[in-house]
Amino acid sequence: MKTLKLKFIALAILVLGTFGFIACSDEGNTVNSVDSNTTNFKISNELERDVVAVIVDNQAVPLYDEIILKEMFVNRGLFREVESIDLVYGFNPEEDNYEAFLTIVAKEEINSSLVAVAIEADLILDGDHLIIGDPEVKPYLFTKHECKGYNCLSCTFKREGFLGLRIVGCNPCGGANQPEEPSGCNHSSSSGGGSAVKEAVNLIKMAAF
Repeated sequence: MKTLKLKFIALAILVLGTFGFIACSDEGNTVNSVDSNTTNFKISNELERDVVAVIVDNQAVPLYDEIILKEMFVNRGLFREVESIDLVYGFNPEEDNYEAFLTIVAKEEINSSLVAVAIEADLILDGDHLIIGDPEVKPYLFTKHECKGYNCLSCTFKREGFLGLRIVGCNPCGGANQPEEPSGCNHSSSSGGGSAVKEAVNLIKMAAF
């Protein structure tokens, strides 16, 4: 009788221990699942803030209002005036993949003269979303171009490359102030683009809805 009682107690301990182990395992799995979902949610929110366009029927559709964005650039004092905001998306046969970039062409005042300036931002493709990166984290995605004229009434950007819309330099001077003197437009570019590019990216994100 004593032996039977001891066997029963041993069996009870074994059963309780087994259920306790299963409960602990299930609890651990639940915690891991919650942590994973929370992480994914945070990542999704970060991407949402950086999405500036979506692909619909193989066409890039901006999530910002171009008129409002132009006004924001001028009102914040980033540019004197904004000529165009171009969203470009398509298949590049030379690279054998799809590409997308955003180009802002404007004028800013430098030393009391207007200088043609452009910000070119390569966008990240994530499914049907076009995402603008962080200039401080991925400066190679951004380029700031300038065309400074000498004895020139107007300087504009020369475009070639992908879909004929990549900025590669300056066009010839649009007219000399003094026709008898030499004139032209000097092109310069910088990767990352500095504070102007960072401010422009922030305004684009703010304008996206």
